[in-house]
Amino acid sequence: TRRLTSSSFPFLQKAKKNSFRPLRDGEPPPRSTLLRPSPCYLAAAPLPRKRKIIPRPSVRSRSLPRDRRRRRLPSPGGRLCAQGLSWCYTATARRRVYAKMPAGEKEERVTMEVTDEMLKTMEVGLAFRDYIGRISSMDFHSKATNYLVTASDDESIRLYDIQNAVCLKTINSKKYGVELVCFTTNPTLVLYSSKNGWDESLRLLSLNDNRFVRYFKGHLDRVVAMSLCYEKDSFLSGSLDRTVLLWDLRADKAQGLLRVQGRPAVSYDDQGLVFAVAYGGYVRMFDARKFEKGPFNIFSVGNDESEANMIKFSSDGRRLLLTTKAGCIHVLDSFHGNSLATYNVKPVVTNSTLEASFSPDGNHIISGSGDGSVFAWSVRSGKK
Repeated sequence: TRRLTSSSFPFLQKAKKNSFRPLRDGEPPPRSTLLRPSPCYLAAAPLPRKRKIIPRPSVRSRSLPRDRRRRRLPSPGGRLCAQGLSWCYTATARRRVYAKMPAGEKEERVTMEVTDEMLKTMEVGLAFRDYIGRISSMDFHSKATNYLVTASDDESIRLYDIQNAVCLKTINSKKYGVELVCFTTNPTLVLYSSKNGWDESLRLLSLNDNRFVRYFKGHLDRVVAMSLCYEKDSFLSGSLDRTVLLWDLRADKAQGLLRVQGRPAVSYDDQGLVFAVAYGGYVRMFDARKFEKGPFNIFSVGNDESEANMIKFSSDGRRLLLTTKAGCIHVLDSFHGNSLATYNVKPVVTNSTLEASFSPDGNHIISGSGDGSVFAWSVRSGKK
């Protein structure tokens, strides 16, 4: 075995070599020889502890940098940095970015504010030419916003990836037809209504394997309105049989029934606590937890008593958007029923409905019209 000496350890060295010798007469004893650390030992001293790294949310989006070490996320016109950053802006108003938060923290979502200048410069950015007929319904998924599903007059359902500009799938429904279609919380499942005239059931369709997951039977005439509540996996349906049914996606039987006196338009708010039913020139507000007690508030839509085409809540739940057969677009305060704005466009043809939508921030309206034009208005200023 190797013999260990002080030279075996570079960090232990004597002050001087051969410093031990006999004392002379009268010579004071020298100070004790100490072992001192060498420069090697000093260099090997433990470094200060690193600052604890706080886990950052991992943002999953193709529009964001994949370098997780970056603490700043891109935003239009500059950069945004904040403690515990859980969201960021994107360059397009339609696309939303979601961050996966650490355990125990609440998820937030923020969308970019739409300005008048952005709407004035709006133009066609992408066109799909695989079908040139009438589109009766379309819907973007609430979270995976690059997915778009459409229902068309050739009795087919199409799924598009708008980020990569490709039609992912076409599913035919020749037997039942298709009129309205919308996503569920799962982007692979869609809910659609038929228009064959003899079966008015709603169907939950799997886009993966073209299989019906569930049937919802209860209406006796064509379904003209649907609205999903993503928070509770429930939805509303309104029909020409003058009934509004409340459903749970996990059950095939209706959970509630409301009888109305005309063609209904229905909509849930984002939280699923309140829903609105519009018909006959009035909007009726219901508490989703005790709808059987009747509406807790009723709003008048001015002098417009024509049939309601559609009704929608803004993302913050403070405004209501209502379109009618007469070509009127009404914006109402959802708390007090006050009319905030009214716009007029050319009425649509008999078998179509006038569709409109809020911008993500709720300050602008985008609408179609009977002459094929698309209009945009500012709710605050009323300018087109």
